[in-house]
Amino acid sequence: MYRGSEAREAALAIATRAHEGQVDKGGHPYISHPIAVAEMVTGEGAKTVALLHDVVEDTDTTLDDLREYGFSDKVVASVDAISRRDGEAEYDYLKRVAEDHLACVVKIADMTHNSNLSRIPNLTSKDIEKANGYLDKIKLLKYRSGFLQPYQLDPQQSSNQRI
Repeated sequence: MYRGSEAREAALAIATRAHEGQVDKGGHPYISHPIAVAEMVTGEGAKTVALLHDVVEDTDTTLDDLREYGFSDKVVASVDAISRRDGEAEYDYLKRVAEDHLACVVKIADMTHNSNLSRIPNLTSKDIEKANGYLDKIKLLKYRSGFLQPYQLDPQQSSNQRI
């Protein structure tokens, strides 16, 4: 079973291989996104989950594959928690993510990176709207996980913090 930096290095190799040929909206190799998310979090476990956070959702790699590769049950459980399920409501997804500390920390970093509009060369109003949605979801995750005090998810109330 992988431990510490060995797990992170294995995760980088697996994610690089799994995302090979994929590009992000800016036309960059997709692996740059999980790497950026990993750079935003602290701790080997969080960095490992960050590197793997889109592998199950966006490639043919399965949770069983991750177990077979030697990742700990905690890493696999966190990757499972951060991976969307078909037909799952957004609130249910975010609630599930918030219940797993590593998944929550990584998802906040993921949405923070995704809301960085400088990565998108031909910005549209849809991109701006999506980034603003990330801000509300980040707040919700921070609240659900205990990082923030309760608040109302009210677009009028948070409009001064919009992009």
